[in-house]
Amino acid sequence: MRRLVLESQQRPTACFWYTTLVSKKETLPSLHRALHQARALEVQTIDMAQGQKKSRLVAWTFLTPAQQTAWQQARWAPVGG
Repeated sequence: MRRLVLESQQRPTACFWYTTLVSKKETLPSLHRALHQARALEVQTIDMAQGQKKSRLVAWTFLTPAQQTAWQQARWAPVGG
């Protein structure tokens, strides 16, 4: 998990959101600490369940609100003008 965080920190503007699926809730505190140390600007944890299986989706971004807007505008510009 730590390697994933370090790799995302090395390319902070490559993705709007980085994500990982976490099955063991005991993993969350160390993942959140690593993301805090990596200076992720926003971290979201989404609980999911299907039958007896419970997991969590953890998403994080290094983009400021201004960078998020620019990122969206650059990728959603109308085609052909």
